[in-house]
Amino acid sequence: MLLGDQLSSGLGVRGNGTEKSNLRRNKFFQTEAVRGAHLNACGQTLANSSEDVERFLREKPPASSFKAVVKPVEGAGSDGVFICDSPDEVRKSYQSLEGTKNVLGLTNYAVLLQEYLKGDEYVVDTVSRSGVHKCVAIWKYDKRMFNGSGVVYFGMRLMPIEAEPELPAMVEYVFGVLEALGIRNGAIHSEVKLEERGPVLIEANCRLHGGEGTWAPMAEACLGYSAVSAMLDAMLDPLAFAALPSVPTNFRAHAKEAKLRSAVQGTLKEIDAAAMAKIRSLPSYRSEMISAKVGAPIELTIDAVTACGNLNLVNQDLKQLEDDYRTFHQIVEKGIFKVH
Repeated sequence: MLLGDQLSSGLGVRGNGTEKSNLRRNKFFQTEAVRGAHLNACGQTLANSSEDVERFLREKPPASSFKAVVKPVEGAGSDGVFICDSPDEVRKSYQSLEGTKNVLGLTNYAVLLQEYLKGDEYVVDTVSRSGVHKCVAIWKYDKRMFNGSGVVYFGMRLMPIEAEPELPAMVEYVFGVLEALGIRNGAIHSEVKLEERGPVLIEANCRLHGGEGTWAPMAEACLGYSAVSAMLDAMLDPLAFAALPSVPTNFRAHAKEAKLRSAVQGTLKEIDAAAMAKIRSLPSYRSEMISAKVGAPIELTIDAVTACGNLNLVNQDLKQLEDDYRTFHQIVEKGIFKVH
């Protein structure tokens, strides 16, 4: 992202400049910029030492039960993210991250300590051209406890703007975040939690939605466009971009991504063929991406990085889609991976 800002500025092509680049990459500065714009923001401390950790613990507002988040200040996905249930867990999590390298190969020179946001989690994908923002997708995460970790993705649903009454305000909130971060052009992947005080930013990632792009066909099936096609229009076809709706509506079908997860670790001996056949026979099944390979190591799934793949489920009937999603997880729960 930093290099992209520098290149676009140096070449004089469409971009966002470099003045606010640090706000778009550093999660601490990003949240402080949102707070400075008088938008809902997460309580946080940037820890460079154990003394900073102790200060965070002293200043943490009292609650009926302790909960806090510890994560790299420049991470990705849920790599290195800890949900802590006690002050000692915060201390241990900080020590486990201090000076290590994250999934991007960057050194964790500082660790972010944040209040735990307890609401439902969403992704708001946007594409912008010359300061005009379009919300091209809203995804609602399904994260649950698995293998002792509270940040395991079970899947996500592509949401029409009218699916929940709070979604229009959430989109307007994200547009405000884009302004605070100096976003005028390009694709942004913003993660938001819906709290009692309204939407609160977790982080805005200055890139397309990740996940190997397997989500794009689902968006195309439901909306007729995706963040990928919208970004191309924003850069190459301004009339097509202008014709896109400002929010996702008028769905042709409904879609959910369903994540494969592993309760075992070792060398993968076999993927249960009968179980996979049942999954592929689900009425909503469309496609799959399985990263687990026979003969290769497989880890316990504890975050996005250790997920084993995903399936795309699409159906015009929302109830059938939900039934198939539930059946998928029942099959996976029984265990489809066998190890040596």
